[in-house]
Amino acid sequence: MDITIRADGSEISQQYLLECDGEQSTDASTLPDASKACLQLALDPSVITEEIDPQQACTEIYGGPQRAEIEGTLHGDPANANFSRHNGCAIERWESASFLLGSVNS
Repeated sequence: MDITIRADGSEISQQYLLECDGEQSTDASTLPDASKACLQLALDPSVITEEIDPQQACTEIYGGPQRAEIEGTLHGDPANANFSRHNGCAIERWESASFLLGSVNS
């Protein structure tokens, strides 16, 4: 899967490839700590497959302009997810996927 990070919200700052064979990463992966990422995705794929419920109450905390996109397949199924830090729910979702997206530079 392709992972694109936009630290300023618009310009691409990082791009990675994550390719997993079950719980193991392949040599094609460029994501730092790809082995950990493949294992975590095998244990909890919902981190990229679940969307935020639009009816969910979220704190109006702004976590920064960062955005990220993940496109590809997971276990043979399409896995396309968008991440941001525009409110408390989005920040929590970003943090749960930090093994794919990295930490936010303050």
